Amino acid sequence: MFRWHPGGNLHWLVLCDHASNKIPGPLHDLGLSPFDLTRHIACDLGAVDVARRIARALKAPMIEHGISRLVIDPNRSRDDPTLIPEVSDGTLIPGNQGLSEAERDRRWRVYHQPYHRRIDRHLKQMAMTSMVPLVLSIHSFTPMLADTREPRPWSVGVLWRHDPTFAHHLIRELSRDGVVVGDNQP
Repeated sequence: MFRWHPGGNLHWLVLCDHASNKIPGPLHDLGLSPFDLTRHIACDLGAVDVARRIARALKAPMIEHGISRLVIDPNRSRDDPTLIPEVSDGTLIPGNQGLSEAERDRRWRVYHQPYHRRIDRHLKQMAMTSMVPLVLSIHSFTPMLADTREPRPWSVGVLWRHDPTFAHHLIRELSRDGVVVGDNQP
């Protein structure tokens, strides 16, 4: 349920959590139209191409999730209410309505965890070589969500969790030419 792209530069790991709009056959496209599966609700539009280009440029390994975030969002924890969305940006997801706990558990085991086990395995390999990993997780976002109608002013966002050193350097570089960069936004 993921694709692994090896790379020789082990200082980096490039991720694309929302790379695909694919929905496994037994889930019958979650009851969505073909058009809905081409929208930003199904995947981060353009993100996988950007992630692959960055991974190639850095000669970095890359892992891309191969299932639509509408099936299960690999960028969410087990207890997050948006892990398996019933509505996404104002669109009802019929195949996610009233799921049993058994189906939620199955999706977690089959579609979420293999991706995270592969990420963890790579990070452990990096740690064994005493490398501090720089993880780039590539996403895209729409300039306005349909359900809020509020414009999002950023051209790019840099999200970080622990040490802000690299993130702040990247934000400065990206902002130099007047690009509006979100610091942990959106």
